[in-house]
Amino acid sequence: MYILIFKCFLAIKCNKLPQIKFGKFEPISCSFGKQEFGKKCKIICNEGFKIGGPAEKQCTGARGTWDSKFEDTICADNSKLEVSVWLKPSIKSIPEYKFQIGKTAVTYFAQDAFHNRAKCTFYVTVGDDELPTIENCVDPPTFLTSELNGANITWDEPHVYDNSQKVKVSLHNLFYLWLI
Repeated sequence: MYILIFKCFLAIKCNKLPQIKFGKFEPISCSFGKQEFGKKCKIICNEGFKIGGPAEKQCTGARGTWDSKFEDTICADNSKLEVSVWLKPSIKSIPEYKFQIGKTAVTYFAQDAFHNRAKCTFYVTVGDDELPTIENCVDPPTFLTSELNGANITWDEPHVYDNSQKVKVSLHNLFYLWLI
């Protein structure tokens, strides 16, 4: 006497493939419902686009997975149409643009006729290691006084300049009482 034992397994299926921007799947059924184990789906790009990454996906694996990541395949623009490029801050002539002292973000933007966009950001750092300049820093003339309690003395203030154009001069006690 023989005893036959049958085991039933669930059919292995893969999730439907998501829509691909600027492309489609063949057969079209790859975009609808669960896909049978072993099914192959081919990616076809729209006119003016070319495939980047695997052009075919197959339902494989014990748990129903596709043989390559969906993100690995794109339909890229190869239209050879003009791409608009602009940057922020708005710079008409890079050699003539005056960056401020400090760190400035510069971002390039690009957009093609199909509204595909990209951007790139980098930072320009301008340091200030130049010392300020002080002009007219001269000794005042000798003051003579007969006052025993000291004398009020004034002088012409020197002029302070800096390449950063951010000069703030703080003065304290414009009049001094000097004891003699």
